[in-house]
Amino acid sequence: MKKSSTTLFTVTAALFAVPAVACSQEVKKEATDVAVQGHIYKPTQLKPGPDFITKLKLPQGFEISVFDDKLSNTRMLAVGDPAGKRLYVSRREQGDLLLLKDDNSDGKADGDPVTVATGDGMHGIALHENKAYFATINDVYTADIKPDGTFSTPKLIIDDLPDAGQHPNRTLAVGPDGKLYISVGSTCNACKESSIESATLLRAEP
Repeated sequence: MKKSSTTLFTVTAALFAVPAVACSQEVKKEATDVAVQGHIYKPTQLKPGPDFITKLKLPQGFEISVFDDKLSNTRMLAVGDPAGKRLYVSRREQGDLLLLKDDNSDGKADGDPVTVATGDGMHGIALHENKAYFATINDVYTADIKPDGTFSTPKLIIDDLPDAGQHPNRTLAVGPDGKLYISVGSTCNACKESSIESATLLRAEP
């Protein structure tokens, strides 16, 4: 055990020593531009087959059915009324917020969805007291919900959320205290954050 500890210490010391030498030599060199090439791999999305729903396992007493199968890249959902006749869906890649209606209560969306708001990186949505709150990467908006489920002209209430980095999805909720809660992800997986509001949960007045 002693031998292993000594060996590990020696190697660790050597590893820490190498950058120190390299840094002292590089100080004398002039700065140069470095090209960095990155790759993002997106697998091809497969459309579920007609029998996919039969493969889902549910607790006893529950049922499941397809509400709509014409959308893509959906992110967050918010039910607009107790009867479940209105469903709001955000799509980050398309940058929109959609309204799906089920006026005949058959458990399926009626016709095509209606776009109620747009914004780059649209993600989080919360509904409270006939108002909608929704978030893009840096901004939070609010709008009145009209009788038909569409929104009034959105009002910008927050415009300085931190830049996103690797985690751009902002989610929203109205707490039991009536405050608006906003989740802000970290800009990376392991680094020193550039903003004290990154990797936090923020609270704001609605």
